[in-house]
Amino acid sequence: MKEKVRIKYLSVFLYIAASGLFLWYLYCWIASASPFLRAGLLLCGCVLIYLGTYTGSKDKDRETAKSRMKASFVLMFILYLTMLITFLFFDGYFGRNSAQFEGRWTKENFLEYLSSSVNFIPFKSTSSLIYGYSKGWISFYKPLINIGGNLVAFMPFAFFLPVLFRKMHKAIPFLLFTAGVVIMVETTQLILRCGVCDVDDLILNVSGAGLLFALLHIKPVRKLMTKMTFDLY
Repeated sequence: MKEKVRIKYLSVFLYIAASGLFLWYLYCWIASASPFLRAGLLLCGCVLIYLGTYTGSKDKDRETAKSRMKASFVLMFILYLTMLITFLFFDGYFGRNSAQFEGRWTKENFLEYLSSSVNFIPFKSTSSLIYGYSKGWISFYKPLINIGGNLVAFMPFAFFLPVLFRKMHKAIPFLLFTAGVVIMVETTQLILRCGVCDVDDLILNVSGAGLLFALLHIKPVRKLMTKMTFDLY
């Protein structure tokens, strides 16, 4: 009985700690703090939620444990999507602001936007960044953020989608859905003139998600994931 009480208190403590990190994340978002800090806070908060749910569900029956774990993953997925949408469309750190949405399309500004912020040639932007860094024209930070950030941005899809939707355990539906979401994002950025509309983003986003998907479906890794999620993965 005492062991169950200790487990319950530990679970509650982990949830409280996670709530504190999420409040800190909200403050950093308002202050337009480093995206690395914000992403780290959100990740740590999600880990604490997972640990709190896992700890508090171990003594429950399998279906109850699965239900609790799935509810936690839904919450984590919503938090991740909120952060992703913020980074893509509204984040001051990346130069997103209300001025981007002002004004109407005219032939002149549309052509200007196409020439400066739209790329339909595969690997053109990526190779330009690598070439610019090799020549010393740009710092390492810019290709790291652009290439690394695009690879990582949609990686969580590889975990959350199979957990929440059984059909997403198959590679083709997963990759098609992920590509569809990225295309929708790029199209929205084109319409709103927010950021850049770049085919390289599509390639990197889907590649990053696909790589993690493949890793998580290696037999020993998937077996571990299944155990850690009460058979949800």
